[in-house]
Amino acid sequence: MLDFVPDENFQFMRLDKFICYILVVIILGGCTKSYPNNNNTPNIDNPQGTFYINRVGYFIKLDAIQDSTIWLSNTINLSNAVNNPMCFDGNYFYHGNYNGITNYSAQNGQPIWSFSWVAFSDAIPYREVAFSDSTVFVAAPTSMWDWAQLFCLKKSTGALVWQKPIDKGSVSVNFNSIPIVYNNSVILLTRDQNNQQFLTSYNISNGSQLWSVSVSNNMSSKLWLLNGKLYSAYGLNAFCFDANNGSLLWQTNLNTTNYLQTYNFLEANQLFVVKVLSNSNYKVITVNIAGGTIENNYNITVPTTYSTYS
Repeated sequence: MLDFVPDENFQFMRLDKFICYILVVIILGGCTKSYPNNNNTPNIDNPQGTFYINRVGYFIKLDAIQDSTIWLSNTINLSNAVNNPMCFDGNYFYHGNYNGITNYSAQNGQPIWSFSWVAFSDAIPYREVAFSDSTVFVAAPTSMWDWAQLFCLKKSTGALVWQKPIDKGSVSVNFNSIPIVYNNSVILLTRDQNNQQFLTSYNISNGSQLWSVSVSNNMSSKLWLLNGKLYSAYGLNAFCFDANNGSLLWQTNLNTTNYLQTYNFLEANQLFVVKVLSNSNYKVITVNIAGGTIENNYNITVPTTYSTYS
């Protein structure tokens, strides 16, 4: 079973728009390195008429109103980068794979800096970053080469500020983690020498540990943050934690064991979970985020001829 974690820009879309996003995905299918500036910079973005496409091998910025291409840029970290999101932060976006992350200009698509680490291709390739005012956080995965690490980098240059080991388990058991920033902390999954997972919080300034609580090993590394609460709903259960201390507020069994992929997003007071059951069958579950109760549970058919995963 594969869990797809979409860009945070999609978490508040309505269900019909979200299904359209799924169709687009289906169709379209450490050391720091700096890059020279490109002076051919277009005007500032128009959020009403601009959208970005993450195509295998390159990125495209389109003017939807003028029906034109603003720029096309090659992907730096291409190997095993399929399904990795473009993570936007103002006039910049980040994209990575199993052994690095690259910062790009959203104005012209050119790479600004790259930060890399050593990892074998057996590592989980999904990368998603988190931001504070002046720093960016990214976690390297565990592979046969080394254990997972959390890196804090300067936004402007990609220079390393601090790093923390976040895994002490077996390198033969894949482990990946996605950071999320809350107030003055960065929160993500960690793992001990017995392969037990924890939800752990670090101080964003120096990396000192603030708190750590044991969680289910079936919990996904992707977390959603809303009003001081953390939500996870990519596996068999949906979870809600207090982002201030990691305490479990509720856990709900989604009653779905056979599925290909999971999509989910938050809207208002509901957590929408979309389970891909087969090529054209989807199960949609809505969970009330106040107490974790399942409000709706229904199947829909979408003629997507979605790829079947073994």
